[in-house]
Amino acid sequence: MKWWAAAAIAAAILAIYLVMLLVIWPWMLWCFPYNPGYTLAYRSCRVATIVAPAIFLMGASGLSRKTDLGRVVAGVGSLVLLGLIGWTVFDEVRRLSRFSPAYPVGQILHFVDVPLFCGCMFALFVVIVAPLVSLVKVRRTARGYDRPLRSNSAAFGDAEWAKMKHVAELFPPDGLMPIGERYRVDLDDRATRVFDPSDAKTWGSGGKRPLMGFNCNFGSTHGLVFAGSGGFKTTGFVVPILLRWPHNAVVLDPSLEVHPMVSKFREKMKPGVERKVIRIDPNEENSGFNVLDWIGTGLGSPEEDIAAVTSWMTTGKVTRDDPNSFFRNSAQQLLRGLLGYICLNASYEGPRTLRAMREMISDDEPRFRARLREIVDAEEEGSFARLALGPFMAMTETTFSGIYSTASEMTDWLSYARYAGLVSGGSFSSQDLATSDMDVFVCLDIKTLDNHSGLARVIFGALLNALYNADGRVRERVAFLMDEAARLGHMKIIETARDAGRKYGITMVMVYQSIGQLRDQWGGKDALSAWLESTSWQSFSAISDLDTAKWLSERCGSYTQNIVSFSQQARSGGGKGGGGVSVSASTALQKRPLIFPDEIMSVMRRDEQLLFVAGIAPIRCGRPIYFRRPEMVALCGQNRFAKAGHPIDVATERTAIGSEDAA
Repeated sequence: MKWWAAAAIAAAILAIYLVMLLVIWPWMLWCFPYNPGYTLAYRSCRVATIVAPAIFLMGASGLSRKTDLGRVVAGVGSLVLLGLIGWTVFDEVRRLSRFSPAYPVGQILHFVDVPLFCGCMFALFVVIVAPLVSLVKVRRTARGYDRPLRSNSAAFGDAEWAKMKHVAELFPPDGLMPIGERYRVDLDDRATRVFDPSDAKTWGSGGKRPLMGFNCNFGSTHGLVFAGSGGFKTTGFVVPILLRWPHNAVVLDPSLEVHPMVSKFREKMKPGVERKVIRIDPNEENSGFNVLDWIGTGLGSPEEDIAAVTSWMTTGKVTRDDPNSFFRNSAQQLLRGLLGYICLNASYEGPRTLRAMREMISDDEPRFRARLREIVDAEEEGSFARLALGPFMAMTETTFSGIYSTASEMTDWLSYARYAGLVSGGSFSSQDLATSDMDVFVCLDIKTLDNHSGLARVIFGALLNALYNADGRVRERVAFLMDEAARLGHMKIIETARDAGRKYGITMVMVYQSIGQLRDQWGGKDALSAWLESTSWQSFSAISDLDTAKWLSERCGSYTQNIVSFSQQARSGGGKGGGGVSVSASTALQKRPLIFPDEIMSVMRRDEQLLFVAGIAPIRCGRPIYFRRPEMVALCGQNRFAKAGHPIDVATERTAIGSEDAA
């Protein structure tokens, strides 16, 4: 595109010159055949042939200055105009040479065409100034107003956006985990005010700029993503990461959108290595694994592992002010005892699965109490199961009924055969995640996550604990991509992974729609602080909540701006000419946020993000939305949610546009 513009400018300048020389000049001489009109027309047209292209170049450079074509237009146009100046000077020297040797050089200079000389000097001035002016960036806001004048003082702060050269050092383009595109969307002259994923003309430079890759080489290696509904959380983070991440990955895919798109590519990602890609889906038989297979394989005691599993079956913490806290705590103790018997008793001959535990609880209450008596009698004195189940033997019938019904309610999701099958056996073991090339996609729909969050919790808990029990003996880091992470509820194992997972090869990317979701899941303001301090980077985009926008504006900081004010004062004098107007100017310092809350909500495009990393200024950059990048589209399968012409279908058109621009 730039070279087409350069060719058009060169052709236009030459066309103006030729029109003036071959059309207008002869016509003017024809109109004024007699002196002094003839001489005046001759000399004025001679000057106009060089001045007219210069004026055209001034206008073209000024109009294109705000675009990325400005420098090309000014540079190429100046070169062409410089050639015309040289030809004009050569023609004038040739005319003056006719007076030699009849006249000395000093007298020949008296015959120089002074108006033509002035015209050439004007054109030469344009040749010099046009490229220089094109180098000066136009400081405008996205709404078209002049940007505030930053002061040299730091009295009220000196916050600024991170420079892209520093961002490139921190996030190289070949990094393992793409989390952004290295360019300022708000300074992109090619982008429109509104981003439309189905219209490639609104993308601007998005999809062409270098990626920002995170190599998991600093901090905890974890990341937080906050994007509103329809904010391209999946297409802007999860899919791009899976197309670049070379190691094992565990993905929460509640919409079953990601697996069909990347599974074939992930299987053959490494040449010569057949990666196993597993989809845990209730609608597919034998697609799960036994979530108890990791118990007792690590440095911790099996009893502690069993206690962890029982805590995952319920959502949220059990607090003292909960009126049902006694029954919930007692029900968890009952479940711990049953799992202790199933997993640790050598004489137990049944399957050691959660389904087996649910079958025990499914008995009617009298038979269940009798079964408990048999278990307690069969257990050795002081065993974990005996100590956990013993208190229930002498419990009153009313109290036991309440505990029994609570335990049955907690494990209700295990009564669904397809859910119980996912966690009670399958084609792989959780330990495979640490020892082989394998990806796991947990494809539980939103309805299942809302109604039976314990199902996803035991799956992710087992996979995380399998890596913990490996005690650092993992092939490479394992990425846990939690789309709709709030659906998992409060899990202590995730907090542990957040704080200590780096040592065990665990990297988590938690995706939320808002800060409120994170607070609800983990509990209040202190929880937000803990997550912000324990993650390497945090991304915010498509924000529409005012409180969040205010918080982000405050986090970005403030800088000092100069406020220039003018005042006029009329003065009167006694004599003639004594009156007049005096104008004075004053400058004051004022504090200004780096970005206002309303700019975050209404000016920032949906393909733009604020990225926060400790030790560097806030980063304002693009997002690596996969369907804008032809190299990513070529690796992906069809997005089942993409309608005709939106946005996958336009990716092919985008490839063509990119090819034209590259040419």
